[in-house]
Amino acid sequence: FKKGRISDDSLNENQIALKLEGVVKTYKGHSTVQALKGVDCEIKAKESIVMLGPNGSGKSTMIDCIVGTVTIDFGTIQFFGHDLNGDHDFVYENLGIVFQDNVLINELTVDEHFELIGALHRLSKERINYFSNNLLSLLRMDQCRKNRSGDLSGGQKRKLCIALALVHKPPFLIFDEPTAGVDAQSRQIIWKALSLYNDATSLITSHAIEEAESICSRLFIMSHGLVQFMGTPAELRKE
Repeated sequence: FKKGRISDDSLNENQIALKLEGVVKTYKGHSTVQALKGVDCEIKAKESIVMLGPNGSGKSTMIDCIVGTVTIDFGTIQFFGHDLNGDHDFVYENLGIVFQDNVLINELTVDEHFELIGALHRLSKERINYFSNNLLSLLRMDQCRKNRSGDLSGGQKRKLCIALALVHKPPFLIFDEPTAGVDAQSRQIIWKALSLYNDATSLITSHAIEEAESICSRLFIMSHGLVQFMGTPAELRKE
């Protein structure tokens, strides 16, 4: 692929969307912590991967390395065949991401957030309105359009972050614990919404194995800075 936006019709399920080889990341401060110890894994296009593991296992660090918020010490990361090597512009064109923390501007309304993110992705006002209407209806947030994000509940903030990640229909989605800190009803709405985006490749971290199992094609288990298991839920139960 050349750099730029990946078209939907250019993808097939045999292509490798993401590949990590020998990725090492060490944090140095008062103490040295090796967060990733040589991670090897690959995700095919249109796969839905749910990554499980205890806190401190390296899940969020792996995501930070993929999107470039931290640099890797050793190894390679390929995104749809493109070796990142410090250049993440190609990732940003084709990625929708929800971090563990809600990244919102308290003074902006829900509609204004869509206008901002849509403009950053060069969407027309018509497309922004079309996608925001669909997403807010899907996530049951129609009544919140004129509310400032600072006035939203925790569950509403989480759903807004998810909607903003989906508004430009990216081919790759990363959700870092998308249902953390939300009520049971909102969790069901979020998982249902994510299940509808099966044309995209997705990497989702979660502690809710029962809920996550219903939408994933494979599970990754991370522990001590390594992906210790890759397989289907049935294969995990067998092992």
